[in-house]
Amino acid sequence: MAHNLREGHRLTLRFTTSDPDKVPTFAVDPRVTIATGPGGTVLQVPVVGAPALAEDTVPFSLDDGTGGGPAQPEQTASVTPALGGPARTPATVAFHEFDVQEGFDNAALLASAVPSLDADIDLYLQRQNADGTWSADLASGGSPSLTDEQLRFADPAPGRYRLEVHNWAGAPGTRVDLTLTFLNAAGEAG
Repeated sequence: MAHNLREGHRLTLRFTTSDPDKVPTFAVDPRVTIATGPGGTVLQVPVVGAPALAEDTVPFSLDDGTGGGPAQPEQTASVTPALGGPARTPATVAFHEFDVQEGFDNAALLASAVPSLDADIDLYLQRQNADGTWSADLASGGSPSLTDEQLRFADPAPGRYRLEVHNWAGAPGTRVDLTLTFLNAAGEAG
């Protein structure tokens, strides 16, 4: 990507792991290390003399004519892990299974979880394999919030999925209310 900077303009380079609209790391405790001083982190930006500018043909909307239909309707459910604890065990997790249906413009899935009592809830998304087993985690959502948790997954293919709800730190038997929102390519909810 090229950008024409006029004299006096400045570039700012920001490193972050906390903005949901940036590259998701899905790490439990993401860390970024930037070394300074001699031998430190370097960013080299090329300067092109006598550049040839080309017309910008990138569309300003997400609808490129290939999608734009409605997303799948929103779903709600509740699950209740029997116990709470930092280990993902059958006693500390509960599952909600659902289908991503064909014929919808499901560009993204947003899963939201709200515990009935203050609890640190973590979310994990898996897809059912052809043999009936479950995939490794496709996405996860884990924050220190005691009131809600979210997980976002782009372009879910049609098929059977399950949302694993882990009561990481909450009272035993804490009910967790789930909302699964599907978004189309224009960002509109189904």
